[in-house]
Amino acid sequence: METVARSVTEEDGIDEWAVTSNSVFGVEKDVVVCFSTKTTLQPQFFGQKAKRVPERRPNLVINGVVIKPSKSAKLVGVWIDEDLSFKVHAAAMIAKGNEWVATFRRLAQVSKGVALKYVRRLYISICLPRVLYGAEVTLAPTRQRVRGANRLHDGRAVIKKLASIQLRAAKLITGGMSSSPGDLLLAHADLLPVHLLVDKLLQKAALRYATLPPTHPLHAVVANAGRRHVKKHPHALHFLMNAYRDVKQHLVEEIPVARRSLGWSPPIDVSVAPNKEEAKVRALAEPSRVQLFSDGSLIDGFVGAAGVLMVDGVVKRSKGVRLGPAKRYGVYEGEGVGEVLAIECL
Repeated sequence: METVARSVTEEDGIDEWAVTSNSVFGVEKDVVVCFSTKTTLQPQFFGQKAKRVPERRPNLVINGVVIKPSKSAKLVGVWIDEDLSFKVHAAAMIAKGNEWVATFRRLAQVSKGVALKYVRRLYISICLPRVLYGAEVTLAPTRQRVRGANRLHDGRAVIKKLASIQLRAAKLITGGMSSSPGDLLLAHADLLPVHLLVDKLLQKAALRYATLPPTHPLHAVVANAGRRHVKKHPHALHFLMNAYRDVKQHLVEEIPVARRSLGWSPPIDVSVAPNKEEAKVRALAEPSRVQLFSDGSLIDGFVGAAGVLMVDGVVKRSKGVRLGPAKRYGVYEGEGVGEVLAIECL
Protein backbone atom coordinates (compact mmCIF):
# COMPACT_ATOMS: atom_id res chain seq x y z
CA MET A 1 0.00 0.00 0.00
CA GLU A 2 2.89 2.37 0.73
CA THR A 3 4.23 1.82 -2.79
CA VAL A 4 0.87 2.70 -4.32
CA ALA A 5 0.58 5.83 -2.18
CA ARG A 6 4.11 6.96 -3.12
CA SER A 7 3.44 6.43 -6.84
CA VAL A 8 0.52 8.85 -6.51
CA THR A 9 2.00 11.58 -4.30
CA GLU A 10 5.74 11.58 -5.11
CA GLU A 11 7.44 13.91 -7.58
CA ASP A 12 6.62 13.07 -11.22
CA GLY A 13 3.86 10.82 -9.87
CA ILE A 14 0.25 10.35 -10.86
CA ASP A 15 -0.99 13.53 -9.15
CA GLU A 16 1.59 15.70 -10.88
CA TRP A 17 0.82 14.12 -14.23
CA ALA A 18 -2.90 14.69 -13.66
CA VAL A 19 -2.35 18.41 -13.01
CA THR A 20 -0.14 18.92 -16.06
CA SER A 21 -2.57 16.95 -18.23
CA ASN A 22 -5.64 18.80 -16.93
CA SER A 23 -7.11 15.49 -15.74
CA VAL A 24 -7.29 15.72 -11.96
CA PHE A 25 -8.46 12.54 -10.22
CA GLY A 26 -11.01 12.41 -7.42
CA VAL A 27 -9.44 10.48 -4.56
CA GLU A 28 -12.86 9.94 -3.00
CA LYS A 29 -13.79 7.72 -5.95
CA ASP A 30 -10.73 5.46 -5.69
CA VAL A 31 -11.31 1.78 -4.93
CA VAL A 32 -8.74 -0.64 -3.53
CA VAL A 33 -8.82 -4.40 -4.09
CA CYS A 34 -6.14 -6.66 -2.59
CA PHE A 35 -5.35 -9.81 -4.57
CA SER A 36 -3.20 -11.43 -1.90
CA THR A 37 -3.72 -15.15 -1.27
CA LYS A 38 -2.30 -15.06 2.25
CA THR A 39 -4.56 -16.47 4.97
CA THR A 40 -4.56 -16.64 8.76
CA LEU A 41 -6.12 -19.00 11.29
CA GLN A 42 -9.18 -17.62 13.05
CA PRO A 43 -9.97 -19.35 16.36
CA GLN A 44 -13.52 -20.58 16.89
CA PHE A 45 -15.61 -20.81 20.02
CA PHE A 46 -16.56 -23.89 22.03
CA GLY A 47 -13.45 -25.84 21.06
CA GLN A 48 -14.20 -25.90 17.35
CA LYS A 49 -11.43 -26.25 14.80
CA ALA A 50 -9.76 -22.99 13.78
CA LYS A 51 -10.95 -21.58 10.47
CA ARG A 52 -8.59 -20.29 7.78
CA VAL A 53 -9.65 -16.86 6.53
CA PRO A 54 -7.96 -14.22 4.34
CA GLU A 55 -5.62 -11.98 6.27
CA ARG A 56 -6.71 -8.47 7.15
CA ARG A 57 -6.39 -6.03 4.27
CA PRO A 58 -4.62 -2.73 5.09
CA ASN A 59 -6.13 0.65 4.30
CA LEU A 60 -4.72 2.94 1.62
CA VAL A 61 -4.04 6.55 2.64
CA ILE A 62 -3.60 9.14 -0.15
CA ASN A 63 -3.25 12.80 0.81
CA GLY A 64 -4.95 12.14 4.13
CA VAL A 65 -7.90 10.32 2.57
CA VAL A 66 -8.38 6.80 3.93
CA ILE A 67 -9.57 4.27 1.36
CA LYS A 68 -10.81 1.00 2.80
CA PRO A 69 -10.23 -2.14 0.71
CA SER A 70 -13.17 -3.66 -1.12
CA LYS A 71 -13.78 -7.24 -2.12
CA SER A 72 -14.54 -6.29 -5.72
CA ALA A 73 -14.29 -3.37 -8.12
CA LYS A 74 -15.65 -2.58 -11.57
CA LEU A 75 -13.02 -2.00 -14.25
CA VAL A 76 -14.02 -1.22 -17.88
CA GLY A 77 -17.40 -2.83 -17.29
CA VAL A 78 -16.14 -6.07 -15.67
CA TRP A 79 -16.39 -6.79 -11.95
CA ILE A 80 -13.03 -8.04 -10.61
CA ASP A 81 -13.06 -9.71 -7.19
CA GLU A 82 -10.09 -10.37 -4.92
CA ASP A 83 -10.18 -14.12 -5.70
CA LEU A 84 -10.24 -13.51 -9.49
CA SER A 85 -13.11 -15.99 -9.73
CA PHE A 86 -15.40 -13.42 -11.45
CA LYS A 87 -18.35 -14.62 -9.38
CA VAL A 88 -19.37 -11.03 -8.73
CA HIS A 89 -19.51 -10.32 -12.46
CA ALA A 90 -21.51 -13.51 -13.05
CA ALA A 91 -24.02 -12.39 -10.41
CA ALA A 92 -24.17 -8.97 -12.09
CA MET A 93 -24.92 -10.64 -15.44
CA ILE A 94 -27.87 -12.49 -13.93
CA ALA A 95 -29.13 -9.37 -12.16
CA LYS A 96 -29.01 -7.32 -15.37
CA GLY A 97 -30.87 -10.05 -17.23
CA ASN A 98 -33.65 -10.08 -14.65
CA GLU A 99 -33.92 -6.28 -14.76
CA TRP A 100 -34.19 -6.16 -18.55
CA VAL A 101 -36.77 -8.93 -18.73
CA ALA A 102 -38.85 -7.14 -16.08
CA THR A 103 -38.62 -3.97 -18.18
CA PHE A 104 -39.68 -5.83 -21.33
CA ARG A 105 -42.64 -7.28 -19.44
CA ARG A 106 -43.94 -3.76 -18.83
CA LEU A 107 -43.35 -2.86 -22.49
CA ALA A 108 -45.12 -5.96 -23.82
CA GLN A 109 -48.49 -5.40 -22.16
CA VAL A 110 -51.33 -6.69 -24.29
CA SER A 111 -53.55 -3.61 -24.12
CA LYS A 112 -51.05 -0.73 -24.25
CA GLY A 113 -47.69 -2.30 -25.03
CA VAL A 114 -45.51 -2.51 -28.14
CA ALA A 115 -45.71 -5.27 -30.73
CA LEU A 116 -44.06 -8.57 -29.84
CA LYS A 117 -41.64 -8.39 -32.78
CA TYR A 118 -40.21 -5.18 -31.34
CA VAL A 119 -39.76 -6.88 -27.97
CA ARG A 120 -37.65 -9.53 -29.70
CA ARG A 121 -35.58 -6.87 -31.42
CA LEU A 122 -35.03 -5.03 -28.14
CA TYR A 123 -34.02 -8.26 -26.42
CA ILE A 124 -31.46 -9.11 -29.12
CA SER A 125 -30.04 -5.62 -29.60
CA ILE A 126 -30.02 -4.32 -26.01
CA CYS A 127 -30.45 -7.06 -23.43
CA LEU A 128 -28.10 -9.74 -24.78
CA PRO A 129 -25.09 -7.45 -25.49
CA ARG A 130 -25.31 -5.90 -22.03
CA VAL A 131 -25.88 -9.15 -20.16
CA LEU A 132 -23.14 -11.08 -21.98
CA TYR A 133 -20.58 -8.28 -21.81
CA GLY A 134 -17.36 -9.78 -20.45
CA ALA A 135 -18.53 -13.37 -21.00
CA GLU A 136 -15.18 -14.34 -22.53
CA VAL A 137 -13.57 -13.55 -19.17
CA THR A 138 -16.27 -14.90 -16.89
CA LEU A 139 -17.53 -18.04 -18.64
CA ALA A 140 -15.79 -21.07 -20.06
CA PRO A 141 -17.11 -22.73 -23.24
CA THR A 142 -19.95 -25.05 -22.28
CA ARG A 143 -18.54 -27.94 -24.31
CA GLN A 144 -15.30 -27.76 -22.30
CA ARG A 145 -15.71 -29.61 -19.01
CA VAL A 146 -13.66 -27.90 -16.30
CA ARG A 147 -12.35 -30.34 -13.73
CA GLY A 148 -10.16 -30.39 -10.65
CA ALA A 149 -9.05 -27.19 -8.95
CA ASN A 150 -10.20 -25.16 -11.95
CA ARG A 151 -13.85 -26.16 -11.63
CA LEU A 152 -14.61 -22.75 -10.11
CA HIS A 153 -14.27 -21.32 -13.62
CA ASP A 154 -17.01 -23.62 -14.88
CA GLY A 155 -19.93 -21.43 -15.89
CA ARG A 156 -22.64 -24.05 -16.36
CA ALA A 157 -24.56 -22.83 -13.32
CA VAL A 158 -24.53 -19.26 -14.67
CA ILE A 159 -25.61 -20.43 -18.13
CA LYS A 160 -28.46 -22.39 -16.58
CA LYS A 161 -29.73 -19.25 -14.85
CA LEU A 162 -29.32 -17.20 -18.03
CA ALA A 163 -31.32 -19.86 -19.89
CA SER A 164 -34.15 -19.37 -17.40
CA ILE A 165 -34.05 -15.61 -18.06
CA GLN A 166 -34.13 -16.13 -21.83
CA LEU A 167 -37.07 -18.51 -21.46
CA ARG A 168 -39.04 -15.74 -19.75
CA ALA A 169 -38.12 -13.41 -22.60
CA ALA A 170 -39.25 -16.01 -25.14
CA LYS A 171 -42.64 -16.21 -23.42
CA LEU A 172 -43.01 -12.44 -23.81
CA ILE A 173 -41.97 -12.54 -27.47
CA THR A 174 -44.28 -15.39 -28.47
CA GLY A 175 -47.09 -14.73 -26.02
CA GLY A 176 -46.82 -18.32 -24.82
CA MET A 177 -48.02 -19.76 -21.55
CA SER A 178 -45.90 -20.76 -18.60
CA SER A 179 -46.57 -24.44 -19.31
CA SER A 180 -45.23 -24.22 -22.88
CA PRO A 181 -42.07 -26.25 -23.63
CA GLY A 182 -38.95 -24.12 -23.52
CA ASP A 183 -37.32 -25.45 -26.69
CA LEU A 184 -40.55 -24.86 -28.59
CA LEU A 185 -40.74 -21.25 -27.36
CA LEU A 186 -37.13 -20.61 -28.41
CA ALA A 187 -37.82 -22.05 -31.85
CA HIS A 188 -40.89 -19.86 -32.39
CA ALA A 189 -39.08 -16.79 -31.03
CA ASP A 190 -36.13 -17.57 -33.34
CA LEU A 191 -33.62 -17.40 -30.47
CA LEU A 192 -30.48 -19.46 -30.06
CA PRO A 193 -30.21 -21.51 -26.86
CA VAL A 194 -28.03 -19.76 -24.32
CA HIS A 195 -25.22 -22.33 -24.37
CA LEU A 196 -24.94 -22.03 -28.15
CA LEU A 197 -25.14 -18.24 -27.92
CA VAL A 198 -22.29 -18.19 -25.40
CA ASP A 199 -20.20 -20.54 -27.55
CA LYS A 200 -20.78 -18.28 -30.56
CA LEU A 201 -19.73 -15.22 -28.56
CA LEU A 202 -16.61 -16.93 -27.20
CA GLN A 203 -15.61 -18.14 -30.64
CA LYS A 204 -15.84 -14.58 -31.94
CA ALA A 205 -13.65 -13.46 -29.04
CA ALA A 206 -11.08 -16.17 -29.85
CA LEU A 207 -10.99 -14.98 -33.47
CA ARG A 208 -10.49 -11.38 -32.35
CA TYR A 209 -7.59 -12.38 -30.10
CA ALA A 210 -6.02 -14.48 -32.86
CA THR A 211 -6.07 -11.52 -35.26
CA LEU A 212 -4.21 -9.16 -32.95
CA PRO A 213 -1.06 -7.76 -34.61
CA PRO A 214 2.42 -8.64 -33.25
CA THR A 215 2.72 -5.12 -31.83
CA HIS A 216 -0.25 -5.69 -29.51
CA PRO A 217 0.65 -6.53 -25.86
CA LEU A 218 -1.64 -9.59 -25.88
CA HIS A 219 -0.18 -11.15 -29.04
CA ALA A 220 2.46 -13.23 -27.23
CA VAL A 221 0.06 -14.01 -24.36
CA VAL A 222 -2.52 -15.43 -26.76
CA ALA A 223 0.16 -17.51 -28.51
CA ASN A 224 1.34 -19.00 -25.20
CA ALA A 225 -2.21 -19.65 -24.00
CA GLY A 226 -3.12 -21.51 -27.18
CA ARG A 227 0.04 -23.62 -27.16
CA ARG A 228 -0.83 -25.62 -24.04
CA HIS A 229 -3.26 -25.60 -21.13
CA VAL A 230 -1.75 -25.24 -17.68
CA LYS A 231 -3.15 -27.04 -14.65
CA LYS A 232 -2.22 -24.47 -12.02
CA HIS A 233 -3.46 -20.89 -12.11
CA PRO A 234 -4.91 -20.83 -15.63
CA HIS A 235 -6.47 -17.59 -16.78
CA ALA A 236 -9.43 -16.99 -19.07
CA LEU A 237 -7.32 -17.05 -22.24
CA HIS A 238 -6.17 -20.60 -21.43
CA PHE A 239 -9.76 -21.83 -21.32
CA LEU A 240 -10.74 -19.84 -24.40
CA MET A 241 -7.86 -20.64 -26.77
CA ASN A 242 -7.73 -24.32 -25.76
CA ALA A 243 -11.45 -24.76 -26.30
CA TYR A 244 -11.09 -23.52 -29.89
CA ARG A 245 -7.81 -25.16 -30.88
CA ASP A 246 -8.51 -24.65 -34.57
CA VAL A 247 -8.20 -20.89 -34.10
CA LYS A 248 -4.47 -20.28 -34.57
CA GLN A 249 -2.64 -17.05 -35.15
CA HIS A 250 -0.61 -18.40 -38.08
CA LEU A 251 -3.78 -19.62 -39.82
CA VAL A 252 -5.46 -16.21 -39.86
CA GLU A 253 -5.44 -14.54 -43.25
CA GLU A 254 -3.65 -11.20 -43.32
CA ILE A 255 -5.27 -8.55 -45.50
CA PRO A 256 -2.89 -5.62 -46.12
CA VAL A 257 -4.24 -2.12 -45.82
CA ALA A 258 -4.68 -0.46 -49.21
CA ARG A 259 -3.55 3.15 -49.07
CA ARG A 260 -4.33 5.24 -52.12
CA SER A 261 -3.42 8.79 -53.03
CA LEU A 262 -6.05 11.49 -53.31
CA GLY A 263 -5.78 11.50 -57.10
CA TRP A 264 -6.18 7.74 -57.46
CA SER A 265 -8.88 6.47 -59.82
CA PRO A 266 -10.07 2.84 -60.00
CA PRO A 267 -9.11 0.74 -63.05
CA ILE A 268 -12.76 -0.25 -63.56
CA ASP A 269 -15.03 2.00 -65.61
CA VAL A 270 -18.34 2.58 -63.85
CA SER A 271 -21.25 3.64 -66.02
CA VAL A 272 -24.79 4.03 -64.70
CA ALA A 273 -27.58 4.18 -67.26
CA PRO A 274 -30.38 6.69 -66.62
CA ASN A 275 -33.16 4.14 -67.35
CA LYS A 276 -33.84 0.50 -68.25
CA GLU A 277 -33.98 1.10 -72.01
CA GLU A 278 -30.59 2.78 -72.07
CA ALA A 279 -29.10 0.00 -69.92
CA LYS A 280 -30.42 -2.61 -72.39
CA VAL A 281 -28.95 -0.72 -75.34
CA ARG A 282 -25.55 -0.50 -73.66
CA ALA A 283 -25.58 -4.19 -72.76
CA LEU A 284 -26.39 -5.24 -76.34
CA ALA A 285 -23.72 -2.92 -77.73
CA GLU A 286 -21.01 -4.26 -75.42
CA PRO A 287 -18.29 -5.84 -77.62
CA SER A 288 -16.86 -8.15 -74.93
CA ARG A 289 -17.23 -11.90 -75.56
CA VAL A 290 -17.70 -12.79 -71.89
CA GLN A 291 -20.29 -10.86 -69.91
CA LEU A 292 -21.56 -11.25 -66.35
CA PHE A 293 -24.92 -9.96 -65.14
CA SER A 294 -26.14 -9.85 -61.54
CA ASP A 295 -29.17 -8.40 -59.83
CA GLY A 296 -31.06 -8.41 -56.56
CA SER A 297 -34.68 -7.39 -56.27
CA LEU A 298 -37.79 -7.36 -54.10
CA ILE A 299 -40.86 -9.01 -55.64
CA ASP A 300 -44.08 -10.09 -53.91
CA GLY A 301 -42.62 -9.49 -50.46
CA PHE A 302 -39.55 -11.68 -51.02
CA VAL A 303 -35.95 -10.77 -51.80
CA GLY A 304 -34.08 -12.74 -54.46
CA ALA A 305 -30.80 -12.62 -56.37
CA ALA A 306 -29.51 -13.98 -59.67
CA GLY A 307 -26.29 -14.20 -61.67
CA VAL A 308 -25.91 -14.93 -65.42
CA LEU A 309 -22.86 -15.76 -67.56
CA MET A 310 -23.06 -14.97 -71.28
CA VAL A 311 -20.46 -15.91 -73.92
CA ASP A 312 -20.85 -14.51 -77.44
CA GLY A 313 -24.39 -13.44 -76.63
CA VAL A 314 -25.46 -16.93 -75.47
CA VAL A 315 -26.37 -17.73 -71.87
CA LYS A 316 -23.95 -20.40 -70.69
CA ARG A 317 -24.77 -20.55 -67.00
CA SER A 318 -27.19 -18.96 -64.56
CA LYS A 319 -27.81 -19.16 -60.83
CA GLY A 320 -30.57 -17.80 -58.64
CA VAL A 321 -31.60 -17.91 -55.01
CA ARG A 322 -34.47 -16.63 -52.89
CA LEU A 323 -33.11 -15.16 -49.68
CA GLY A 324 -36.38 -14.82 -47.79
CA PRO A 325 -39.06 -12.33 -46.77
CA ALA A 326 -38.45 -8.60 -46.99
CA LYS A 327 -38.88 -8.29 -43.23
CA ARG A 328 -35.53 -10.04 -42.74
CA TYR A 329 -33.59 -9.19 -45.90
CA GLY A 330 -33.01 -6.03 -47.89
CA VAL A 331 -32.48 -5.29 -51.55
CA TYR A 332 -28.85 -4.37 -50.91
CA GLU A 333 -28.25 -7.84 -49.49
CA GLY A 334 -29.78 -9.29 -52.64
CA GLU A 335 -27.45 -7.15 -54.77
CA GLY A 336 -24.43 -8.49 -52.91
CA VAL A 337 -25.58 -12.10 -53.21
CA GLY A 338 -26.21 -11.54 -56.93
CA GLU A 339 -22.60 -10.48 -57.43
CA VAL A 340 -21.41 -13.62 -55.65
CA LEU A 341 -23.65 -15.80 -57.84
CA ALA A 342 -22.32 -14.10 -60.98
CA ILE A 343 -18.74 -14.85 -59.95
CA GLU A 344 -19.68 -18.48 -59.22
CA CYS A 345 -20.94 -18.79 -62.80
CA LEU A 346 -17.40 -18.32 -64.13
